[in-house]
Amino acid sequence: MACPRGREEGREEGGGRPLIEPFFEKKAKAAPAARGVSLAAGVVLMLVALIGPLFATDHVPKPVTIEGDLDAERLEIYALVDETLFGHWLALDPLAVRDLDPEGVGDYGEYGELLAQWFDNYATVAIDGIQVRPVIEDIEFQEGFDVNDYLNFIGVTAVYGTKSPPKEIEFSWTRFDSEDRYPLEAVFLTLSTGDDFQIYKFMEDDPLKVWTPPEGRRVLSPEEVAPGIREPLAVVSVTSLILILVGLLLGFLLRQAKGAAIAILVLALFSAWMARTITPWRVFLPWQSAVVLPSEEDSAALFETLHRNIYRAFDYNEEGAAYDAISRSVSGPLLETTYDEVYRSLVMRLEEDAVCEVRAVRPTETIVEIPDNPTEPVFSVRSRWQVIGTVRHWGHGHWRTNLYSARYRVRWIEGTGWRIDKVEILDQRRIDDGTEGL
Repeated sequence: MACPRGREEGREEGGGRPLIEPFFEKKAKAAPAARGVSLAAGVVLMLVALIGPLFATDHVPKPVTIEGDLDAERLEIYALVDETLFGHWLALDPLAVRDLDPEGVGDYGEYGELLAQWFDNYATVAIDGIQVRPVIEDIEFQEGFDVNDYLNFIGVTAVYGTKSPPKEIEFSWTRFDSEDRYPLEAVFLTLSTGDDFQIYKFMEDDPLKVWTPPEGRRVLSPEEVAPGIREPLAVVSVTSLILILVGLLLGFLLRQAKGAAIAILVLALFSAWMARTITPWRVFLPWQSAVVLPSEEDSAALFETLHRNIYRAFDYNEEGAAYDAISRSVSGPLLETTYDEVYRSLVMRLEEDAVCEVRAVRPTETIVEIPDNPTEPVFSVRSRWQVIGTVRHWGHGHWRTNLYSARYRVRWIEGTGWRIDKVEILDQRRIDDGTEGL
């Protein structure tokens, strides 16, 4: 997937330069002609400027980077440690890793036991108040990176059983010494929990971090929200009514000639029946509005569901799957331009194998604006949200956090349902320093 960059503020749907651009246009795969070519600059509901000035920074991985992946059954920790630092900390030969487990069955013998003991002493994990000893699932020797053939790392995968969704996990990291007597400034843990993403920074004077489950977001399926137009008591043709009234009037005027009056009435009724589908008029009770908008709470949940789904398009490499994901949240011209930009700027790979991945979307503020006397099934939302993603290249990665603010319009469309059909970007900026490694 391509990695977008750049910053534009105050752009609105309909004109201007795209808000994100691929680094290497020569690698960009052209979007299908049927989808259009360029993006209206305001289409930022899915733009994720994760990469920034990636190639202006040093790409040597940090001495220690840690990733965590948590689900209901287990916590998996992957630690990537510089081979020199690995040898200093564990008093083990890093090169011996290449000869471990020749049968590939996950048996690392005494070496694995020493690693598990080291984690249990210096990188502890306590699940719901109980310290858990890890099971070493994998040890790998990563020999050299493109930027430095002499830069080798040891990758260790440690697994902790959770058995059920944990209520609290306490992480501790207490080793900051190094082989050259200059202590590490910090060690970072990036923890993915399925629908959320946390970054923890361990320091000598702050070695303890506690994770607790985030508050559950309300999820509201668009199909569960009532249509934006109320079902009428009846649908009457205005043309038919006029024909009947005219027939009655003429019949009354010609009442002396009964045969003619009856013929006119029959003709009027027949004509009214034939015109019953012309100029329909929906009949409602006097105190009812034809437009039905969700409550403020439902509108907020509906918008967040639609908005979050757009980012799922970044998970696909196939055109049809990406387009289908977007079409379940966006409609109208915005759908086509959104698809174009996602396809050109996110569903492709850059040179040097730099790959962007959206890891979490966090709404921080959702303000719904519902009109008092709506004349159409439309409401507006002012939203602020964070997008957290990773940029991986040359065997390691960086995390990125961006903050967005925008005004959206959500509309109910006959035969389709609720969709986002307009966006105005108010602000877009990166809020991390971009130096933390994965």
